[in-house]
Amino acid sequence: MIENIEISDGINLCFSRDRRFRTGAMVVRFLAPLDIESASAITLLFRVLARGSALYPTAADIRRKCDMLWGATLYQMSSPIGEIQNIGFTATFINERFLPPDADVFGGLCGLIRDVIFNPLLPDGVFSEEYVESERENLISELMNEDDKSELCRFKMESNMFEGEKFNICADGEADRLKKITAQSLTSFYRSFIRYAPIEVCLFADIGRDDAIGHMKEVFEGSTHVGRDFPIADVIRHAHGKLRVLSEKRDIFQSRICIGFRTGCVIGDHDYPAFELMCELLGRSPTNLLYTNLRERKRLCYSCSVSTEVFKGLLRVECGCDHKKVRAAYESVFEVIGSVSSARFSEESLDDAKKSLISAYRSISDDPLSDILMKYRQSLSGVQTSPEELIRETEQLTSADIAKVAAKLEADTAFILGPGETGT
Repeated sequence: MIENIEISDGINLCFSRDRRFRTGAMVVRFLAPLDIESASAITLLFRVLARGSALYPTAADIRRKCDMLWGATLYQMSSPIGEIQNIGFTATFINERFLPPDADVFGGLCGLIRDVIFNPLLPDGVFSEEYVESERENLISELMNEDDKSELCRFKMESNMFEGEKFNICADGEADRLKKITAQSLTSFYRSFIRYAPIEVCLFADIGRDDAIGHMKEVFEGSTHVGRDFPIADVIRHAHGKLRVLSEKRDIFQSRICIGFRTGCVIGDHDYPAFELMCELLGRSPTNLLYTNLRERKRLCYSCSVSTEVFKGLLRVECGCDHKKVRAAYESVFEVIGSVSSARFSEESLDDAKKSLISAYRSISDDPLSDILMKYRQSLSGVQTSPEELIRETEQLTSADIAKVAAKLEADTAFILGPGETGT
């Protein structure tokens, strides 16, 4: 059973006592609306916090403390959800029923987390100049790196598709803004941000409810935050008029295509289970229709897949192909989507997609962190569905259900990255 417990103002615990695993998992999330003014500072802040605290002044000291806690792990995480900056720390630890009676792994880990977040290393009253400078340069280097051309093409597509929307703001920040952040300004930002940002903790472990609440109150003792009063995302369910096709030349050998669709469906909608199965059929399962048609049958591309942002209502179709085959690959994507929206696919293909999706649902229960992610996303959507319920819903879906959600797809923006003229 999943229980949402208010620890104090603006601090919520999503808790489940879980006896299935030898290990427990906990994620401490700080939430903030994506904002161009603060995204850079928030990302840099948590990278600096992860470098060391007052009691454990280096990352090596933090790792040694984790080793002493029977091999616990603690690492910084950042994963935007919709139009929310979702950042903080992820921890795993051995459940204490497998340890000697005097082991206090969870209590020790909670103390470490409290120290890293609320007792940072502040030589001379400000963050370490060395840590701020090195993490700032690392982050700028990552932002400026364009080696991954598939990621670059995706970024270019989304920059145009979501122009003027918060979703277009990079959660990792901007190089120009990062360059202006000093140890002093980051310290000032920390002292305000750490007070107001809503905190959501997900804890799945073999721990009693009272113990879990008691430890959480110790971690956040004296902290009062503002509850989340901002939406997860501003959902736009229809494309902005006619499909825009944009292109850019680069010194590369293979072309990349990224097409963005407004799905008309987000997590929590009544037809969302059908949407997930449609994505599996279209571009996720081992026998998905895009790969089968574009790669295996027509030999048009070397890769083809789909990805989604389920809170924003975005579906991406991405292909990598020879630049001479861009037009044919591009047109074939729409042919395949057209066949799905008119239910022109075999029952065998649908059964394969169901088996693939059901296998994915079953695997969620094999890993506590996967379980946490699924249940947290569901809690944000307001719909709680177990993997077993998702499996039953998936088994009952028909070709007509898939065609209905596919018919909602509206192509908004396509971006083609390649050498020379693309011909599209």
